[in-house]
Amino acid sequence: FTVGAVFNHSSVAANFTANFTNLPTTDLRIFTATLVINQGGTAYLPTAVQIAGTAQTIKWIGGTAPSGSSTKMDIVTFSFMRTGSSWNVLGQLSSYS
Repeated sequence: FTVGAVFNHSSVAANFTANFTNLPTTDLRIFTATLVINQGGTAYLPTAVQIAGTAQTIKWIGGTAPSGSSTKMDIVTFSFMRTGSSWNVLGQLSSYS
């Protein structure tokens, strides 16, 4: 996370776990990371999130994990909210032609 918060992926070959490291642990702050995924014939997405190697639950907008859009550009955004010693991870997906 210290080298940036927007990541471009152009050759994703499977669903994957996104592991974010070096997130500040200051309470009551929100940090955002964006994944730009250029999809091929089959769409793949991050289906799990880790923060510094520790699994987190993703709360997707609308309450359901999204599906990607083949041959399009998918933008996945995660907002990380730090409260006490735990994280809330909010996820959303937007697709572009």
